This record gives sequence, structure tokens and C-alpha cells, in this order.
Amino acid sequence: MDFSRLPEDALVDIQTTNYLVAASATLLIFDHIITVEQEVALIWRRPWNISSLLYIWNRYYALISLVIYSSYMFRIINSDKARHSPPTSNYILTDWRISRTLKWFNQYVMFQGFGGPTLSATVDTILAFRVWILYEKSQKLLWFLIALISAEFITMCDSIVTCFFTIYVSP
Repeated sequence: MDFSRLPEDALVDIQTTNYLVAASATLLIFDHIITVEQEVALIWRRPWNISSLLYIWNRYYALISLVIYSSYMFRIINSDKARHSPPTSNYILTDWRISRTLKWFNQYVMFQGFGGPTLSATVDTILAFRVWILYEKSQKLLWFLIALISAEFITMCDSIVTCFFTIYVSP
């Protein structure tokens, strides 16, 4: 894979993604700030149960994930010999410190790869819990919802493992 030339469109897409990550982080942090009073009253001062644990996990894991994601997206990739190519307005990067960058990228991919399904399963569990209560705690519905969430989680994990083997193991 040749990392020496990045098309201008790719650089614009990366910059747009970085702006969206910054906006998302700002909105999430703003939400945490304006709702902390309600959270303390409704979650932290009540007895702990499964729904409060799921709420805390979902709320703070999303924040931690976004902070880690932001730290990756805004990471500066060092290059000793970066030069600008005026005719095509593309950046030509040579002598990347690719091994250090790839090590960080691998750690990030592992975190996101297994963190995403975990967060998704948490949200699904909260929604399934609410549906189960709305339908008068039906045992049949409970087992059906558990089967659906399990199937979704297994499918996501299988897709991620397949992707990892495709990227990192196959030649």
C-alpha cells in the first residue's frame, strides 16, 4: 500500500470527519454538563439496580470512546520530508513513521471494534428492558428479546473478527 500520495479529496474528507468528531464531542460534553444535576438526583442518589448500571455504562462509555476517538483523529503524523506539490495541490508525504502510526491504529481498531458492539448491546438491552416492562413482563417476550440481542451481538462480533482476519492475517 502506497502512503506517499494522498489525494486532495481524501484530505478534505479527513478534515470534514475531524470537524464532525469535534462537534460531536462538544455536543456530548455540553449534554453531560447541562444534565449532571438531573443525573445526580435520578441516578446517583437512588439505590443501584440494573437500569442505573446500564445508564451509567452507556453514558460514560460513550464519552470515553469519543475522547479516545478524538485523540486518534487529531493525532499528528510526523513526517521529516513532507513537501507540497503545487501543480496538483496534493501533499506528497515520504518517510512516514508508519510503524508507530500503525501500532496506535491497531490499538484504536481493537478498541472500536469491540467497544462498538458492546455499546450497541447496552443500548439494545435498555430498550428491550423498557419494551419488556411495557408488555407486562411477559416471559415469552423476554426470551425473544434476549435471543434477538444475542443474535445481533454475535453477528457484530463475527463481522469484526472476520474483518480483523481479513486485514491482519490474510496476505
